[in-house]
Amino acid sequence: MFKSKGFLKILLVAGIASSVLVGCVAKTEVEPLRLGTPEELVDTFIKDNQEDNVSELAKLYADVYVDSTGYDLATIEKILEKSRKESKIISSELVSMEDYSDTIKRATIKITSKANDEETTNNYDYALIKEEEGWAISPDGIIACENYDIPMYNKGELTLNLAKNIKLFEGGILRVKVYNDSKNQFMFGSENNKCEIIVETSTGKYVTTMDEPTKLDKKVNSYFLARITELDGEINKVTVTNVYDLDKDGNVIEDSKKDVVAYQK
Repeated sequence: MFKSKGFLKILLVAGIASSVLVGCVAKTEVEPLRLGTPEELVDTFIKDNQEDNVSELAKLYADVYVDSTGYDLATIEKILEKSRKESKIISSELVSMEDYSDTIKRATIKITSKANDEETTNNYDYALIKEEEGWAISPDGIIACENYDIPMYNKGELTLNLAKNIKLFEGGILRVKVYNDSKNQFMFGSENNKCEIIVETSTGKYVTTMDEPTKLDKKVNSYFLARITELDGEINKVTVTNVYDLDKDGNVIEDSKKDVVAYQK
């Protein structure tokens, strides 16, 4: 069994979409742009990134990255526009580029940004992916995305379903659909029993833990993301542990603890 420090976060999809699309009357389609060489791609990305040219930046994003987000390029462009109001790119430079496979290169780019009058510098991994029309860039080192069929939710119950396995250079990110059609509120984990995501694959068992208990309101359509650094192999089963019902005062009902299977092959 592999223990992994990762992240697990409940996100309200409706809230994200509405904050991004407020004021939009019509959505303009964004045409992808593919370049002839990975070097040309990195140069163009760095230039557009520093110039805050988000309309051109979004065009460079690889199909696999767009798939992993669950959005289209037009929406991603709006998310980028919003993020640039909060943080400004000061400088970007290529640190290294190496082959990962015949069609993928791993590029590390050093980026200095400024937010709230404070500058930070970090190295970021990008996947440079050769598609049919040329080279495209995938932030966060995303190299593949497996989509899973999501069955109907269970009426009147809490339903969890594995939606995506987003593969990175190291490990991966699971996106799990959350639908609470019940009249109850739930807590993922407690102070004494943290919520774990247990993933059984063809190569072993992998676990990531939620650092803090997370509350889920009733009648919520959402999802969570769980990153597992060492994740490898074909997924056979995903289990979310230590899920509790809450009483009317919002307190954990200890004897309601259950594990929920989000996927079983």
